[in-house]
Amino acid sequence: LWDQLAPGLWQRAASEEPPPVRRNAQFTKVTFAGDVRAADLSPDGKTVAYASGVDSEVRVFVRDLTGDRSLEIWKGTNLWALRWLPNGSQLLLGLKNGDIWRLSRFGGPPRQVVRGPSAYIAPGPHENEFVHSMEDMVGYHISSLDSTGSRMVSLHGFRWLIGLDWNHVTNRVLALSHEDNGEYTVWSTTPEGKDVR
Repeated sequence: LWDQLAPGLWQRAASEEPPPVRRNAQFTKVTFAGDVRAADLSPDGKTVAYASGVDSEVRVFVRDLTGDRSLEIWKGTNLWALRWLPNGSQLLLGLKNGDIWRLSRFGGPPRQVVRGPSAYIAPGPHENEFVHSMEDMVGYHISSLDSTGSRMVSLHGFRWLIGLDWNHVTNRVLALSHEDNGEYTVWSTTPEGKDVR
């Protein structure tokens, strides 16, 4: 009996689904500078932070997407990465010298969090941790925002790390790698480097 009813029930359920809603996309040009080197959207989606300039002079700005002005919050050299912290009150800045700093979204003096690989930074699902790495590492570091510690997580089977993220829902770390043969691969793992997929 189930074999006879199931196809009909499935067709009825499928036909009752509303069609997808079409939305008109609105684009906002955030900057007219042609030298933006890093950008990140705030967790609430209302503010963008971006870095503009060359190695010898980099400026970090924040801009409310409903406004028309950007606020300069930091000026320095050799910035590689910037990422919002999950609560949206601060940014992490990764500098080429290996420093990672915390900076208020309103500017002010930055605070050093950790000294270590700083090309790729991804805040974790908990307010107190983030992952960070460099191209030539076979893994990543997990560090605390209060500067109390850092630990190395090794991953085996890939060559060059070129991207890193930490999902807040699944609590999995995503690593993008570039192999010597020119192929790109995406890895997913627990923060401790287990269950690699």
